[in-house]
Amino acid sequence: MRWALLPYRRYFEFRGRSRRIEFWAFFLWWLIASIVLRLIEGLFGLDALAAGLLLILLFMLGSFIPGLAVTVRRLHDANRTGWWALLPFTTFFLAFAAVAFGVEEDERVSITIGTAVVLCPLALLVMLAWKGTRGPNRFGEDPDNPDIDLEAVFG
Repeated sequence: MRWALLPYRRYFEFRGRSRRIEFWAFFLWWLIASIVLRLIEGLFGLDALAAGLLLILLFMLGSFIPGLAVTVRRLHDANRTGWWALLPFTTFFLAFAAVAFGVEEDERVSITIGTAVVLCPLALLVMLAWKGTRGPNRFGEDPDNPDIDLEAVFG
């Protein structure tokens, strides 16, 4: 649980590196919390009410920056720039623009954009799953370094 909540303690920290366990524990926490909140909303009949949307919206807003920050730090651990974290957003923006400008009617454009919308987030997921670089890299010290005092991190 410590690893899952660590990104909230490092809220706006986009510099440095994060271990895989920090990213995936946060991702699992976020997924479980989202499901539980939706179940609570359904259980109390809040789905159709603004109060139900408020619960999940507050959680999503509160988790967006820590999620983005831990994603950037995870990419840094693999010696990649944090700008890769925006890859899914750009593909969805392109899809929205295609619909807005009516170019989705061209079958080739639709297939290309649809493929990008699926493959780009998957590519990011693969980058996040790769093991980080050993030793220091241009983004900082190795977070898997056994000499790191975990009590100082979680203290």
